[in-house]
Amino acid sequence: IEREMEQLVKPEYGINSFKFFLAYMGMFMVRDEEFYQGMLTCSRIGALARVHAENGSVIAEKSKTLLDQGITGPEGHTQSRPEELEAEATNRACVMASQANCPLYVVHVMSKGAAKAIAQHRQKGHIIFGEPIAAGLAVDGSHYYNK
Repeated sequence: IEREMEQLVKPEYGINSFKFFLAYMGMFMVRDEEFYQGMLTCSRIGALARVHAENGSVIAEKSKTLLDQGITGPEGHTQSRPEELEAEATNRACVMASQANCPLYVVHVMSKGAAKAIAQHRQKGHIIFGEPIAAGLAVDGSHYYNK
């Protein structure tokens, strides 16, 4: 993968960033060591690392538990993905980016906790950007329940 990344940043391809997923276990999710190695490569080749930051391991376990309990409606989405899991993964991604000396763009920031983690790392001088999703910052999940 590292060699492919090196090729893709060449002018004839025009790629300048690579996206990593810390969520979606069994599909897109990378392990921490893969993410860190990817950021080291991005740093070395001058690319921007982008990350979808959620704790995929815990979400997978919570999702399984909810399905086992028969919770299959949209309310299960927020129950399996509490704000703290996004905030934790965002902070973890920011720490690893700092250690890799790699600029980081956190996509789809849905929670105040994740935004706070980004702000704290920016205040330390780390090159971290966040892409807020306005709807995610303005709602509390209660709209998933029939009233």
